Amino acid sequence: SLPTTGPAYFEHCFRSQLPRHGADLVLVEFSVNIDIQGVAGFERLLRGLLALRPAPAIIVVSSHVWLMADPASGRVVQGACWNHPVTE
Repeated sequence: SLPTTGPAYFEHCFRSQLPRHGADLVLVEFSVNIDIQGVAGFERLLRGLLALRPAPAIIVVSSHVWLMADPASGRVVQGACWNHPVTE
């Protein structure tokens, strides 16, 4: 895996990240590194994984980015788990 890399990159090279003789299980996680432009690349990546033989089990793992209102500005910002303090 490569940090902060989206599915548009991996759809072209995912085979190089897998064992030569196939994998039994593939975990896919792009929750933070995907935006509206990355959705098509994510779909192509999943379709490529589904076409592998022997077919691995594929688990899409998602992590939430909690949103909250910034008390000072009223703008919606990412929550405390992403380095924004929770203030009351």
